[in-house]
Amino acid sequence: MNNLTIAMAVFGQPMMLAKQLDTIRGYPDGVLERLRVFIVDDHGAPPVDETQIKELALLVKEARLYRVDDDIKWNQGGARNLAMQEAGGWVAMLDPDMVLDSEVIQKILAAVSKMKQGSNLRFLLKHVRTGEMDNTSPNTHILHRNDFWKAGGYDEDFAGAKGYSDVMLMRCLRAVGIKSVWRDDIFAHFYGLKDVPDAIVTTIDRSLRRNTAIFRSKVKKIGAVRNGWKWWAQRGGDRIRFRWTRLV
Repeated sequence: MNNLTIAMAVFGQPMMLAKQLDTIRGYPDGVLERLRVFIVDDHGAPPVDETQIKELALLVKEARLYRVDDDIKWNQGGARNLAMQEAGGWVAMLDPDMVLDSEVIQKILAAVSKMKQGSNLRFLLKHVRTGEMDNTSPNTHILHRNDFWKAGGYDEDFAGAKGYSDVMLMRCLRAVGIKSVWRDDIFAHFYGLKDVPDAIVTTIDRSLRRNTAIFRSKVKKIGAVRNGWKWWAQRGGDRIRFRWTRLV
């Protein structure tokens, strides 16, 4: 049976992280013993409480806490790259506001035990307040670490402002042949500000203007090259462009 790593970047969201950790602590023993949890504190304030992660480590197969030492706004892609550099095997990449309940995590573990590399199990978002199911997010992935890096990981040119690193990754995954797999019964509960006051980061500029311009420039450049998206995915390049520390 394959194990699973939950990888999550957090930016000063203690209440939302507490909701995540409370949910994980409630998983059955058979799940906890197959689960790794890697939290990357993306230089947020307040910082993630190390004690929480040390306590979680007593329950799950492994728990780790990393801290990004450089203050780079909207460095979620870089933080996820760090988690994926450190992880192995199958990984569920979550935002703090995406919570997998006990029933769903068991379905995910059963699914990845049968999946082969080259598949990306996408999960739906179920809005907590309305119950609406949403498949529009480009940032919901359960995939093998090798496939993530085959697609080049997140493009850290977008770090510093909000948006588009997730869109770039989706296009690169498709370009290198990683197939998205959807199941109606695999979803995360999706929290908003009315559910948990720090579910979403609102303390830094949320404008997409800067990254929209970068994205359009990249699309133009990629479109001028034969098999451009595959070329871009496999170009190599600089990843983890920041200092970091493992705390737990």
